Amino acid sequence: MGSATTKKQAMHNAAEQALQVVKATRPPMTPDNVQSAIDSGMNPLAIVKQMCPDAAFQLQGFIVSLTVAGQTFQGTGRNKRLAEMQAARRALSQLTGIPLGQCLLCLGCLA
Repeated sequence: MGSATTKKQAMHNAAEQALQVVKATRPPMTPDNVQSAIDSGMNPLAIVKQMCPDAAFQLQGFIVSLTVAGQTFQGTGRNKRLAEMQAARRALSQLTGIPLGQCLLCLGCLA
């Protein structure tokens, strides 16, 4: 529960506290956690967004740059979704050591 001199500030403080709890309970991006998420049916884009909410995509036509943990990964595709998916797959592969070929959830990612 947030407290402050105004209702708006109290709500802001409460939201900030809730965000800190969510961040503290977020699973770290480890090979086991990523493989478990893939096995449960999550796609690479959803995994990156869940485990690294501060990751930033930058759209440049159909070339996307994804920055995660200070590293930048590029993805290309015939549309924004495919480019983001490829960038997310590359990030997961590089950061966790899981080869891209093992992710069969999105066969169109590398198109």
